[in-house]
Amino acid sequence: MGPRLLHVVLFALSLASAGCMPGQRLLDARIEVDGAVVAETYFSIDDHRSEGEAWSRLDGAVFEAVGAGLPAPDAEGRVELTGAIGLVLDHAGDPFVGAELVVLLLVPDAAGSGGWCLAPGEVERTRPPK
Repeated sequence: MGPRLLHVVLFALSLASAGCMPGQRLLDARIEVDGAVVAETYFSIDDHRSEGEAWSRLDGAVFEAVGAGLPAPDAEGRVELTGAIGLVLDHAGDPFVGAELVVLLLVPDAAGSGGWCLAPGEVERTRPPK
């Protein structure tokens, strides 16, 4: 294998292991209830974006239920989480931005994937202060 091809292969492997392109942050977005993770998603942002811009990406993000999962939806198909709720964005295992809440409303993903999104208005309602 020539040196140029080796560099291309090593670059491709580094992209695959990092989970996103150079100049990007891969964020782990978690919803925790009483310390247990109940839903999670991942997305990337440009590494020069602010915490507020990262928070805005939660609008429309599709979370998948994990662990003990989510409570059963109400008659309108929504899930209301109550208790000690954390909505947390981590980068490489380190806290990036988060909010502590007592109520969080989720709605089914509009695409019908079985995932959950923050209900309309929840991203702004839960936005951490600057």
